Amino acid sequence: MSFLLFPDERSRTLSEHLAEQMPGAVVVDAILREADLRVFPQFAISPDEIAAVARDSAQLTRLVGDALPVEFERRMDALRPSLWECYGEYFRSWAIAPLLANALVARKAVECHGAGEATVLESIRSSGWWSYRQQVLEAVDAGLLGTRVDVDAAPGGLIRMLRTLAACLGAWPAGAVQLAGGRRCWERRKWLRSLPKPVPTDVLFCAIGGTSVPIIERLATQLREADGLSSAAVLFHPDDQGVEARATSGVPYQYVDNFHWADRAENGASAQTALAGATERLVNVWHKLTSGCPVSRSLQVLFGWPWWLRQTCATAFKAQFGRLWPGVRNRLIISLARDAQQMLSDMDAGERILDAYQPKAVVALHLYWHRIAPVVLAAKARGIPVYYLQHGVYLARDECVRPLPFDEFMVFGDAAERTVRAHIPDAPVTQVSHCLYDGLVGITREPSEAVRRLKAEHKALVVIATQPHKMDAEEAQADNWWVKGVVDACAEIGALAAIKLHPHETNVSLYENLAAATPQTTVVLPHGAHDLTDLLSGADAMVTRDSTVVFEANLLGVPAITVNLSGRRDSVPFAADGGAAGVYEYEQIAPVLADIIQTKGAALASTRAEFLARHMGPVDGQSTRRVARTIAGGAGGTGTV
Repeated sequence: MSFLLFPDERSRTLSEHLAEQMPGAVVVDAILREADLRVFPQFAISPDEIAAVARDSAQLTRLVGDALPVEFERRMDALRPSLWECYGEYFRSWAIAPLLANALVARKAVECHGAGEATVLESIRSSGWWSYRQQVLEAVDAGLLGTRVDVDAAPGGLIRMLRTLAACLGAWPAGAVQLAGGRRCWERRKWLRSLPKPVPTDVLFCAIGGTSVPIIERLATQLREADGLSSAAVLFHPDDQGVEARATSGVPYQYVDNFHWADRAENGASAQTALAGATERLVNVWHKLTSGCPVSRSLQVLFGWPWWLRQTCATAFKAQFGRLWPGVRNRLIISLARDAQQMLSDMDAGERILDAYQPKAVVALHLYWHRIAPVVLAAKARGIPVYYLQHGVYLARDECVRPLPFDEFMVFGDAAERTVRAHIPDAPVTQVSHCLYDGLVGITREPSEAVRRLKAEHKALVVIATQPHKMDAEEAQADNWWVKGVVDACAEIGALAAIKLHPHETNVSLYENLAAATPQTTVVLPHGAHDLTDLLSGADAMVTRDSTVVFEANLLGVPAITVNLSGRRDSVPFAADGGAAGVYEYEQIAPVLADIIQTKGAALASTRAEFLARHMGPVDGQSTRRVARTIAGGAGGTGTV
């Protein structure tokens, strides 16, 4: 009989140490989202089992919605979506589906290893554990029901009781902070107050992060010049500093939180300072408390959520949830006490946004997010055309997310279209490629003098494209960090390793320390230090974990390498589809890189066209025109770009 260990992320090292000392012990990863099941290497989880998780999670989400108070579950107004319409998919994908996925893994572990005992190890140092975003014991306990396997857990029952108390007491204050604008609300206040007053516009873009900004600005220019259509954008990400730095062009931007208050977006330009904003609140607080503003909403939630939870628990069919019920109930605490504050205010904001801008078309750059849902659903209810525009490779990772009901889905290529049609078989899907890559099609570009000087006397230039992965911070402490492997391989073959930092890189010091140890063959390039196209034009190879830079490298004919040492399958099939050489063991990094440099990536050159056709669709430099023509058709433009 085996002994199973189910650790959380912080307890992984401890569990491996215990497994070494305990004969027959098996460590099982149990922190999974639904989408992770398809890349999970253990236990041969079948497509039918993955489909069952999706089906069952959708059914249980409907049961939760049915049990909620009627004002949350149903539309009180035909033009205003309900809270559960906006938030239900978020609850399914971040609460119910992970519980079912981890329960499936636990059950498969017992089937595979025939265990008689199991222990769950969770760290109380994890903020996710205290807020119930992480629930290992609840999932394992449900998965092992009926297996006669004894489940033990650390921490024990007393601390878990304190956790429940802390969640109940802390969820509402956390929601109030979230409603106020997040951890950077005070330093962002002046910027938010300086945003221009919203005026009627033809096309309204809903953007979440800074990566959306260059796409919006490119399309806004095309729509204005070719169709005479005006554009504006509302930002929805609470803490993305890249938005503030990049949203500086002629496109008028606003922020969703400004619409939580009935008069803030309209009067924002005249209230420039935090002092003015604070004075406004103090003078008008009583009026605002009685007018459906965020403060009123927050107080309603403070006094209402315990009753909502009791009512939901009393009416939910616990027998159909089974052993999953404790985990579902835990997340309901967070949803009703914390997230309902922001969601109720976002629903007000959605109506105010549409009233202020009066758009003829709405374009969202995410298949689903609970904060953009009120705008998209309210616009659709008003008969305003709503469009989805793919903006990154993460569509492949989020293939389990149920899309919002857009009137048309504009995606890169075949791979993305299949993802959408898996959920909506008859969805109106148009392959448009990626407008930001229009300028890379059919060009033969010589590197600039700056890039040639960078390469200098080195035999080759290898660009390492980083991503703000927390895994890099953890792996950098070990001997097999993939970036160090690439840097060492470059030193062996006399190449320069140019570490190009992501725009939102969070591990800068790790790369700087690595470069300091090998200054002759390694250089760190902050974002913007070199134009990426220029840098790739002079590169002999590009190496990354799974960045979209793989697409740009392929368009420029630069051989790409993806490194995945996680033990799981690739989350994006760059290597499987012929767009990159895949490396899955640390020892493979040096020989694969050496071969790519020596052969100039000849093997990848033969699969490049098929890879681009599959993932990028019609690569002809006309993507911006196709997207603009589609939007203009709905917004009343000429559509004759």
